[in-house]
Amino acid sequence: VIGLAAITALAFVFPSMIADQIPSPTGPKLTGFVSDIGAVQDVVISPDGTKAYLASNPFGLVTLDISNIQSPKVVGSQRPSVGPAGHLALSPDGVTAVVTGTPRGTDIVDISNPTLPKVLASVAGTSVDAAFDEYYNAYIVTAGDVKVVELTEPASPQVVTTLVTPGIASGIAIS
Repeated sequence: VIGLAAITALAFVFPSMIADQIPSPTGPKLTGFVSDIGAVQDVVISPDGTKAYLASNPFGLVTLDISNIQSPKVVGSQRPSVGPAGHLALSPDGVTAVVTGTPRGTDIVDISNPTLPKVLASVAGTSVDAAFDEYYNAYIVTAGDVKVVELTEPASPQVVTTLVTPGIASGIAIS
């Protein structure tokens, strides 16, 4: 999985993370490394570019401080493990994460304190991906549908509607 923030690429390889500065498309160089973060399934960069949020198996949501890309550091996680995480999405303001593929289904996580992510609520059902729109609706992809969940009050998620997909959906992007 690769996440891009400005000219920084974060490449996640079990069981570690490598940060590359990309001065040109032909010349990336290793600038940082983090070990013991599990098998990273997904990464999202915070709106301010200082944090990377990882969906990890077996550690769930893991937070990295990437403000100094030469020395990225784990600053928060759901250790002891609350189980694996598949994919994640951040709210427009960067204080709520939707984490899919957890043992509870989809977790709604308060990340306003990145050092201590806190599960506020869960939406039941097997989920594989998620995305936010600018109105704080989360679109949660399951095997056969997309649940639209209103999250203006993250501790009380409300399924607004369910969109049945003509087949098996495996991902979502909102523009």
